[in-house]
Amino acid sequence: MTSQNSPTGRAELHEWALDTVCESIYKEGEAVTASGIMRVKSDKITSEFVRKFDCVDLFNRIREACPSTARLLRVFATTNRQNRDMNEARKTKKNFVLSSALIALLGERSRENIYFRLMMGIWMYGNGASRQQFSISNHLGYSVSYQTLAGRTVRGREESGWGREGGRLSLELLSQSCRLEARKAAEDGDIQITYDNINGEWGPHDQVLGKTTDIQQNGTSVSMRKIKRESPESLRTLNHLKAFCEARPLTIDDIDLGLEESVAFRQRLVHVVARIASQHGGPHMEKFRSKIAETQPFSQLRVKTEKSTIYPLPTFHIDESSNTGNAEVIEAVFAELGLDIDSREFVEKMKFVSGDQLSMARLRSVAAVRAGNEGDGKSFAWMVKVLGLFHGKMNSTNLTLTTHLGLQNHDLTNPASLTAHNTLLHRKAITASSPPNFRTSRNLINVSLYARVLHCLLQTSGHSSLEDYAKEVTWDQFMAHSAAVVDQFANTSVVDKLRAERAGDGEGGDMIFENAVLFMRDALILREFTDAIKCGDAGRVLTVLKLWAHAFRGGGRNKYAQEALEFIHNFERVWSSSDREIIAKHLFLNPSGSPEGNIEMDLQQEFFNNLLKNIFRAQGGKANFWEWAEMIGPLCILLRELNKKMALSLGSKNSNRHGAPDLSKDIQVLMESLAKHDIYAVRKGRKLSDDDEPARDCISEGRTQLVWGQSTPLDDYNASFAKLQRRRRNKPLVGVSLLHDSPEAATENARSKFYRIYSGYALTIFGVMRCGRIQLGDTHSTDRSSGGNC
Repeated sequence: MTSQNSPTGRAELHEWALDTVCESIYKEGEAVTASGIMRVKSDKITSEFVRKFDCVDLFNRIREACPSTARLLRVFATTNRQNRDMNEARKTKKNFVLSSALIALLGERSRENIYFRLMMGIWMYGNGASRQQFSISNHLGYSVSYQTLAGRTVRGREESGWGREGGRLSLELLSQSCRLEARKAAEDGDIQITYDNINGEWGPHDQVLGKTTDIQQNGTSVSMRKIKRESPESLRTLNHLKAFCEARPLTIDDIDLGLEESVAFRQRLVHVVARIASQHGGPHMEKFRSKIAETQPFSQLRVKTEKSTIYPLPTFHIDESSNTGNAEVIEAVFAELGLDIDSREFVEKMKFVSGDQLSMARLRSVAAVRAGNEGDGKSFAWMVKVLGLFHGKMNSTNLTLTTHLGLQNHDLTNPASLTAHNTLLHRKAITASSPPNFRTSRNLINVSLYARVLHCLLQTSGHSSLEDYAKEVTWDQFMAHSAAVVDQFANTSVVDKLRAERAGDGEGGDMIFENAVLFMRDALILREFTDAIKCGDAGRVLTVLKLWAHAFRGGGRNKYAQEALEFIHNFERVWSSSDREIIAKHLFLNPSGSPEGNIEMDLQQEFFNNLLKNIFRAQGGKANFWEWAEMIGPLCILLRELNKKMALSLGSKNSNRHGAPDLSKDIQVLMESLAKHDIYAVRKGRKLSDDDEPARDCISEGRTQLVWGQSTPLDDYNASFAKLQRRRRNKPLVGVSLLHDSPEAATENARSKFYRIYSGYALTIFGVMRCGRIQLGDTHSTDRSSGGNC
């Protein structure tokens, strides 16, 4: 067509071309809709359906199925200049925009083309999008409505709801699928349960009579994972019960570190010092990082690097703040998994249960009361209780903070205290009566530790700056200096000598140096515990727990000290060597599968609690939280996986995580203060102010408390353990008892019964013969007592 053609002819030809293009585009739309690429059936909405979602692959398939439409949109969205200068990254982004436009238009064409919009809705829901955001996104054609996804109200699950067809919303179908997955994984009974309390406080919209105060409600969130047994004979409850009933009491030698353990622990602390120096000593110290990683000493109980599979379970509206509540949680969890806690098949295999200190203590109380009365199922004879390591770390962090905090406005007389360092860093004031949260406490302890380690390295090496030191030091010299830091500035024997000098006349010693040495030791132990968890080394964790068993007792954390004693006793004397290795491998989780990606199980549960609260808070309203959490609880992992997948596809990660902060200025300020006040140099006669007290050596004091006195905590623990042993030996009144109902036990009982009957007959015959001899053959005997008794 040229300008010589008439306007009417050009108009008709233009209209024909448009009709042709429109017909082609229409056919492409019909073909895509008929192909079912974007169609979603309710019976296909499962967890596997969400995991298989690939945003990039879907966009490519849509563009391939609609080539003409995609070409028109690309021409419409691209200028000539962009065609000339566009790079690959820009082309990829433009294809994403074109694909999203195509998907939105296909959704407007047919309500069946809902695949991408549904996945976007689930992703938005998992990221805490509000209902208004759902409404806007739905009107723009990028997601389903909130009502389609979650409904106007939350529907509680009925007992018979598992087989119900139809009437379920998308999230309900996904939740049911995840619950069925967990049930299938738990069929063989090789499982580990982790649970934690979750609470919320909801106030009334408007204050009216009867509704004027906030209401706090408590429930329990639970997750599960599989146990990997080494052999079918491992982790058998009967073997465990026999070992338990024959186990000897816990002694102080089981808690104290032996010679080999002490040598290995010292070497690990040396590597902690070296690792801190290489990470925070400036760019020149980074040259030692690879060598430190290669020479890091590990124990034989280090777990292999493997990604953990976690199955979140529904949230239960059960308050676990009592003995009865914890027992109800355990029974509800296994009922949810379709396992009969009273059956013989259930109790024959040991199962792991993890939680915080309070939960483990109350489960132990329930077991002590029920043992000898109820069967092995209800008395938890099959249960291996594993203390949550994150709660132990939080408790130790708080203990370190309060022990070395010091008093306010004593920065000159106690310049090594955490309060003094907190003031130098211009951070909010901290009081022992109201300590800050875990993260704030940990950050203050860490930055103070980093500065002290670097300062002591310079002091032992004789260099004036880290830069000069890093340029001149060799690997052997660096490790020798790190060892000197541990031996000189984290050694409590030095503190004992200085305090002994002051014990007589009150003179001598150096209180500031003593406090600094004790802090260095406590902070290095805490850091060693954190590093051991990251790499999944259960042997290193056990070593620290032995020290913390003393420290918790000396610091007044008696409940955590009790839990540490039980774990050490089980590890050293109750569990068999094969069971011990399996239990050690299940102290951690590795959600990422990276070599240093291990975390505490109870920390993972805290993440789930935080996710649930964030999503619920974003929805608004005062809906029944527990019905809602029962549905959303099993989706925690699925929502997180979808979030990561969308972040990789769209290049945007919705998270509040950030890079590690630059602590160089903070460390430099603290190092200057340490050098100014000669903190790590002994100056005889230095004392704190009269109203300030020296830091406590919690480990030494705790060990003394364990063994000193007529009735010691160690004796009390052994007495309660012996009492539980006696109850376990008794045959319960009801229920299955492996110790008494097993074939081995039946054979032993029959043998004992035979011996009793045989002994009775023998004694009777012997008595008759003896009576006859006295009465007939020994008539002159003056001893008539035997005859009279006969």
